[in-house]
Amino acid sequence: MIKETYGEYNLWSWLKYWYIDSVVKQTIMLLDKTRVDYDKDKEDKKDSKPKKTTAAQKEMADFNRKLAEKYMTKEERTERLRESIKKEKQ
Repeated sequence: MIKETYGEYNLWSWLKYWYIDSVVKQTIMLLDKTRVDYDKDKEDKKDSKPKKTTAAQKEMADFNRKLAEKYMTKEERTERLRESIKKEKQ
């Protein structure tokens, strides 16, 4: 614990740990040494392959699509129908 807080173990760090520093200061010093690399997550996401979609994700996408269609105008609906018909012919 002393080495984690003060970086080395010697007489001065031992005195500070047991007699000089308060509990609050030691707690803050330990919390400051979380060693969390926040940039590591960004690098991992760039290198990873796209994940496969699950059945639940497909169902949610369909639900969101149907919900969006509920609030479409007639022109938007007809345009979407035309696009779907073109895709089916190809």
